[in-house]
Amino acid sequence: LDVVIEMLGPDLVPMAIMLQELGAKHYDYGVAPGDYEIVGDALFFTLEKYLGNKWNKKLEKSWRSVYAFISEAMVKGTEKEAAERAKGQAKRFSIPPRNSKLDMGKDSIAVSMKNRKAGLMGMLDKAISVTERGA
Repeated sequence: LDVVIEMLGPDLVPMAIMLQELGAKHYDYGVAPGDYEIVGDALFFTLEKYLGNKWNKKLEKSWRSVYAFISEAMVKGTEKEAAERAKGQAKRFSIPPRNSKLDMGKDSIAVSMKNRKAGLMGMLDKAISVTERGA
């Protein structure tokens, strides 16, 4: 998993933004911030049972790091959406179109379709593959 994380590159801001938007969308599904902990517990339980003796402290630490990044970003998006709705200022989120720029205050980040496709799902697919091999 460490290799997979390194393959994502040094700039995880675009991934964090997409995860925050995903968290905001989950607000409509009734997902509460505390639900991410329950999902994480279920994920780690499942991985431990599925992988058996291949599951070890190093893998657990790596998976927990990845899940912490994902869940923290999604919780931030959920909380932001809840606060905006409470103020009547909610805005709808969408993943930006190919090669668009995300406004990040003083800076902007170019996001390509290729990077988005290789994003979270690619990371998880690679992580599962590496984990199954017992890396």
